Amino acid sequence: MSTNLTSQQIDLAHVRHELRTPINAILGYSEMLLEDCQDDGDLIESLSQVHTCGQQLLEKINSTLTEECFQNDSSDWSKECLNKTVQT
Repeated sequence: MSTNLTSQQIDLAHVRHELRTPINAILGYSEMLLEDCQDDGDLIESLSQVHTCGQQLLEKINSTLTEECFQNDSSDWSKECLNKTVQT
């Protein structure tokens, strides 16, 4: 990737980071809680659901805000990247 990043590419990288960071924290915390759970079936089920949804959201972000979006010189980068989300 070129070192000449446009402001739109920097904005996209920032958005991607800002979305991924809290999701990774949620995933890590839910994993820790699942490891510490004993025999509370309802809690385990709820934590598993949180973890699964977090993974799905992270996968969606990773597949939508890709390197292709960073390298795209078009002024409509956000529209093109977000259109991929609707199609998947």
